[in-house]
Amino acid sequence: MMNKTGKFGKLNKLYSILTICIISVCCISCGKKDDNELTAEEIAGFEHTFSNIVPPETGSGNEVVVDEEGFIVSDDYVYIKNDQANIKAAPSSEAETLTTMNYGVQLYRTGYNEEGWNRVHYEGTSAYISSDYITKLTLDTETEFTYSLAALNIVETQRQFYSYEDMCTDLNEIKEQFPDVVQLNAIGLTEDNRTVFEIVLGNPDAEHSILIAAGMEACEYMTSLFAMKLTEYYAHYSQEGLYEGYSYKELMDNCSIHIIPMLNPDGVAISQYYLESVNSQVIADNITSWFERDQSNGGTSLSLDNYLMFFYANARGVDLTYNFPYHWEEVEGVSAPASTGYKGVSAGSESETTNVIWLIDKINPDVVINLRTSGDSISYDYGLSDDVYKKAYNYADLMSKIFVYTRDDSQYGKSYFGSLEGYAACVKEIPTLRIKIGSGNAPLSLNEYNSIWNSGRESLAALMAEIINQ
Repeated sequence: MMNKTGKFGKLNKLYSILTICIISVCCISCGKKDDNELTAEEIAGFEHTFSNIVPPETGSGNEVVVDEEGFIVSDDYVYIKNDQANIKAAPSSEAETLTTMNYGVQLYRTGYNEEGWNRVHYEGTSAYISSDYITKLTLDTETEFTYSLAALNIVETQRQFYSYEDMCTDLNEIKEQFPDVVQLNAIGLTEDNRTVFEIVLGNPDAEHSILIAAGMEACEYMTSLFAMKLTEYYAHYSQEGLYEGYSYKELMDNCSIHIIPMLNPDGVAISQYYLESVNSQVIADNITSWFERDQSNGGTSLSLDNYLMFFYANARGVDLTYNFPYHWEEVEGVSAPASTGYKGVSAGSESETTNVIWLIDKINPDVVINLRTSGDSISYDYGLSDDVYKKAYNYADLMSKIFVYTRDDSQYGKSYFGSLEGYAACVKEIPTLRIKIGSGNAPLSLNEYNSIWNSGRESLAALMAEIINQ
């Protein structure tokens, strides 16, 4: 049973808001994890201002030049990323092998083609190597990198509840300690007056990007803890971290990481601290009425506290996983606001949903990841076009190996109607993964966290390397 007394007894007084200047100076006052309470007057003094971030203009970039051999002309260096790779006399796997080179060897590249062959210099003449064996990133073959968990002392992982207040305080500290690596944006405001944040790790103008959404379903708040610990980890080790020879710094220079650490903070607060967490009396009354209705019609046999413990929806009783504009009309579920299963009055009716849609349009990420629980599995196919399917499969296969999770090859249709995955993958044609961390029922026991962290810590580095190399 959750402890709602003592130092957590007045959480309804703790919620404060981000003040953001358009010049991108962030200052959060959201309450220290246990020991800082704000009066109602202080809370009222915070003004919500949101910077109108204009998506960057897209241009043609550098002009592509194709030579008489049909190769796109380049002038750069590439590195062998496999233990060994064959250098060919012609751009064909059947061609003569001139030599075999080892991991980390640098090659000067003069061109590449759409068939996946690269033309490089070898002993004064042109030779060829498959793209499967090279990377554009520098490989460090000498340095050993071992991280220290003790050095990561901002995001606490020893308590069952990771709350909105915890997250706000941690975001403040991470931003202050790593200002050159971390940007923080407010991208929305919830019904119960909480801010939805976007974290940007690395170069915000990088050619590639990853978008991660966590904390969509209220009682799945361990996804927020994991996302925030990943944020601290990659910020802390941005200069010295290595993944299989790839420098974290170079990875993050070429591929930015955008994280929504808690998409549904209202729902998370309700799941953790019940009605004591609700700022608005109207919302508290609505939730009580939903419970009484479901109890009277046989929709639940739980007590009110247990009903709220397993809360999935936002403060308006909408289950965000069914609110996206992807076959929304065909979503089956409950017909009115509830703790779970209600799709809303219209597709994209919820501010949290439109926050994600706006961010996808703004950054056009290479891949979208929805962190969820539970199942130790990764799904990726929602009825995709061939090009999107190939990339999504590769990303899912890589992540299944990193997390040691099952790669779910099922093609999902109706069950993903109204979902972020369906919208991003099938409407926007962006490879999208649902990574279900942990094996127990939500809310996950804290006992599962260490195994999730130990297996998933390097997931973003591996994914960045894969994206850049493609």
